[in-house]
Amino acid sequence: MILETNVSGQTNYSIISNLTFNPNGNEQERDLVRGVFFLIFTIGGVVLNLFIVVAVRNRRILNVRNILLIHLGSVGLAASILCLLFAAVVSFSGWSSGYWTVCQAQGLLQAILTQVTTWTLAAISWDKYQTIVSPFQHSNVRTD
Repeated sequence: MILETNVSGQTNYSIISNLTFNPNGNEQERDLVRGVFFLIFTIGGVVLNLFIVVAVRNRRILNVRNILLIHLGSVGLAASILCLLFAAVVSFSGWSSGYWTVCQAQGLLQAILTQVTTWTLAAISWDKYQTIVSPFQHSNVRTD
């Protein structure tokens, strides 16, 4: 990493000498960089959560743990599409006063999806605990 100080005393950070990022730069540059990162995280979240849903769904045995894993992947997929994609769109298009209501709704949706994810992880942990404590009784619980 190369650190350069320009005439006005601002430090420019660069990994490659031609590409510099000024932390005190204009808002459009920061929004563009933020939007690109949100878009990368959105694509990664969609791909990984779809992989979880498809991989678990293709199994022959559909037990409680697999249903909870499908639920966890679905909630992660919804969070990736609805929350992260909205943040990327807002970053690319710029902030305006019309986004305030949508931003509040997105915050509420993100809070709800976070709570659902937490409860799903707790249920998966409880299922694993029951498997360890009573393995013979737990193996009889299956859904068809």
